[in-house]
This record gives sequence, C-alpha cells and structure tokens, in this order.
Amino acid sequence: MVSMNKKMIQGECACRAIQFEMPDDLKYAFYCHCSLCRKRSGSAFASIGGIESEKINVTLGEALVFKDDETTDGYRAVCSRCNAHLFSVLMDQKRAHVNLGALKDEPSRKPDHHIYVASKASWYEIQDALPQFAELPT
Repeated sequence: MVSMNKKMIQGECACRAIQFEMPDDLKYAFYCHCSLCRKRSGSAFASIGGIESEKINVTLGEALVFKDDETTDGYRAVCSRCNAHLFSVLMDQKRAHVNLGALKDEPSRKPDHHIYVASKASWYEIQDALPQFAELPT
C-alpha cells in the first residue's frame, strides 16, 4: 500500500512509451560496478534504488518482462521500443531495483555507497568519498 504522506515520483524510458510512478520511499540506493550492470548501462556503473515492488505502478505502456540468469525469483522490465532498462524485480518479487537514470523526478534518497568495486572498470576512478565494498556489504 502506498503511503499517503510520500510524494510520488515519475519515471520513463528514453522514448517515453513506458511511464511509471512510485512513492519517494527508496529503502536504499547505491552505485553498482559489477560487469553485468556496466554492460546493461553502457557506463562505468549503474545507479540503483531499492523499493518494495508493489509500490511501482506502470501508468503508460507495458514493459517487456525478461527472465534471465541474473535471478530465478524475478525479472527485468524493459521498454520494447527503446530497450531502456527501467527496473528489476527480485528477492521473491518483493523488491524492485529501479534504474535511477529512468526517474524524471529526483528521489530524496541518494546513492550512499559503491558495491562490486573489485570488478569495476579499470579505466574508471571513483572520485567521491562514499564507502566502497569489494562485493556486497555484509
């Protein structure tokens, strides 16, 4: 259930065929440097925010859903026109990892750590003072 005191933030794919909304209620946010996130984002890292999956509401269009080897208990939501990765649903479909780059509005929670820095791109140097974890924090 969506909390009535949380503002709603909007997101969309690059071509705007898929639009979604969710409350500004991210439980965590981080930068992921794993090779899979780098390949998906086409960048040195992915910016990800975690929220309960039932709080995401697709308001326009229908995202393509892919099941892949990354998770056996969830899926990735991708636009069928522009192939933008919007979010992944995982952890027995209870949690969503939202691509923060797909958000039109700025969430109040910002990424506060880096994960999988042991496998980060060799050509990228992390410039901030946020905590860094070789893999997942424990």
